[in-house]
Amino acid sequence: MGDIDFRLLGPLRVECAGASLRLGGPRQQTLLALLLLEANRVVQMSSIIDAIWDERPPASALSQVRICVSSLRRSFADLGAADVIRTRPSGYQLHVDREALDLYRFQDLVARGRARAREGGLEEGVGLLRASLELWQGPVAAGLGSLKLRNAAAFAEEERLSVVEECLDNELRLGRHHTIIGELRDHAAEHPFREPFTAQLMLALYRSGRQAEALELYREVRARFVGELGLEPGAALRSLESAILAGDTDLLYVPARRSAHPSANPPGSAPSEPPTGAAADRLDELERENSRLRAERDVFKQLAASWLHVLTNTD
Repeated sequence: MGDIDFRLLGPLRVECAGASLRLGGPRQQTLLALLLLEANRVVQMSSIIDAIWDERPPASALSQVRICVSSLRRSFADLGAADVIRTRPSGYQLHVDREALDLYRFQDLVARGRARAREGGLEEGVGLLRASLELWQGPVAAGLGSLKLRNAAAFAEEERLSVVEECLDNELRLGRHHTIIGELRDHAAEHPFREPFTAQLMLALYRSGRQAEALELYREVRARFVGELGLEPGAALRSLESAILAGDTDLLYVPARRSAHPSANPPGSAPSEPPTGAAADRLDELERENSRLRAERDVFKQLAASWLHVLTNTD
């Protein structure tokens, strides 16, 4: 398909050799966005109709979809990619290379970043996760009012936020708590009921010698939870508050791989030696809680992916 670049992470755009392709009106854009979300898979005609008209299609819906497809094909033909949208017995399929779609590039960078982190290349892994997040220019297919697309965008946003959390976790493991406090404040303010951002900010403040600020943040968050939801914060956040209140030095632990450069440890932090005894037990407890939360997140992501496929292919 030459140098065609499909952008779905933000306003829908198609570019070729630096020029933007005219995509037509909202119906054509909704059709293209839906085909891109299910790139290289067949999207049922009934699903396309639902996406364009939100389950209130006119009697001429079928013919109008065909008109939209024809118009898009003419536009792609001008770029030398007339067969990018293929007709199938039950609907249409958009053929696209992985490197040509920003959604796929995001997923591939995340997979590479996670693999590098598992292999011990934590800093390189963070760089790859950061690169994946830089691809986002707004919500998926921003500006299109289709309910089906908005549901798909919500699932994609959950994945993006999970990557943000994972990236910031790794930044904390690298001892970069001083540098990410401002970023964490922004995320915590934008997502006030997303506890991992609050926990990360509390930990970053505590490691930066700002214990009082970390505890005040918890009090503010708890008041919001109780006042607006009638709920206490989760067990992990409550446990972290108790540890900070007690001045738990285990929370100041810097990964052992940085121990070869003792001067890299911030003033006042604990030595980069593996903890033993009660300290080791405490870290094991926190790791188990973190693993449980990650497992729950992974289950949610699998369910979200399944429901996205159902939403875009329901007869």
